[in-house]
Amino acid sequence: MGAPMPETACPYQLEVDPRSEGTVIRLRGAVTLGYADPMADALQAAVAEAAPPIVLELTDLTFINSAGLGALVATHLQCRDAGRPVRVVNPPPAIERLLSLTHLNELFDVYASVADALRAGEPTGPSGEA
Repeated sequence: MGAPMPETACPYQLEVDPRSEGTVIRLRGAVTLGYADPMADALQAAVAEAAPPIVLELTDLTFINSAGLGALVATHLQCRDAGRPVRVVNPPPAIERLLSLTHLNELFDVYASVADALRAGEPTGPSGEA
């Protein structure tokens, strides 16, 4: 009989930073197999309580699987249906490439900094078109 498997620390962090001008949600680390569903649930709960705009800060996100991308799309749809913009900030090159390959860069307005995303008026990109 082998020793019990040690519990593995969650490979990602989701941090909610409510501000007067909107809500910043930081995703850090790697969203991997087995962690995308809990991340999606946490993201959905955070967005439900958040003041618009919703800013997804991805600077320290190192990996996201397809289920994690699905959670980002679900977040966009949840907010769009409520008339609340979702903005993405500073995805690292690998994540930015993934967003481009999946055409999700056409769904989200992407900003260089949290300050820029919070200051932005109505989105001017594809997600802001009437």
